[in-house]
Amino acid sequence: MSGALEQIRKLLRLANNAGATEGEVQAALGRAAHLAAKHNISDVEIQRATRSDGTEGVRINVEQRDIVKRPVWVANNLTRWDRQLIGAAADASNCGGYIGWHNGRPALWLYGLPADVEVGRELLAFARETMSRCARRWAKQERAKGYTWVTGNCVEVRSYKDGFVRGLRESARQGPPDGEQVQLTNGESTALVLVQDVNAAKRAALAIYKSTIGLGRGRRTRARQTCTQSSGAGYNQGRQTSLTRNAVK
Repeated sequence: MSGALEQIRKLLRLANNAGATEGEVQAALGRAAHLAAKHNISDVEIQRATRSDGTEGVRINVEQRDIVKRPVWVANNLTRWDRQLIGAAADASNCGGYIGWHNGRPALWLYGLPADVEVGRELLAFARETMSRCARRWAKQERAKGYTWVTGNCVEVRSYKDGFVRGLRESARQGPPDGEQVQLTNGESTALVLVQDVNAAKRAALAIYKSTIGLGRGRRTRARQTCTQSSGAGYNQGRQTSLTRNAVK
């Protein structure tokens, strides 16, 4: 996966390049998603199995011993958007995410298969930068319309980011295209299986793993002053920003 991960990093850097055209961004993100789906399978096993109708098939299996947990973002202070973006990165990379501590500092953690966690780390960094860049661009456009107070961390900018993260999480939950397949090999057994079936096996394994590491319920976010129009603009941009298949439009 190391070679593919480096390619994914390069593609995400290209997608985040302010000078990239929309077509270049779409192509880069699409290629990154394809590489992730095709190469994040080294720890996924297949077993020959007999279906209920007597025909031969395969069972997809993810072992608990192969799941790892790692800090992917450490900071003195985590923003409320950081706390939500970890969920989007986890959804898009077939991982679980939570907020914890690392060496006495607040941290965002991912748990999953090692290759998935590394992709999730890259997607989190991409999501944080994309949110900030889109918010700056939107605020500049609003000031050009005469709304000179839309700057810095004002309520309109905060509301835009809130909406962006909400839209991004919805986008991140979209699954792979119907019918997309990947080849799995285990010893002498080789089979073409649906990517969505591989993802389902990963999620089942993560649910078991989560129950063993003592994660509690996440805390509720306090109600805050918001601007509905700004939040709506951010939400629309977040929905158009896909961590898995599309791009920033």
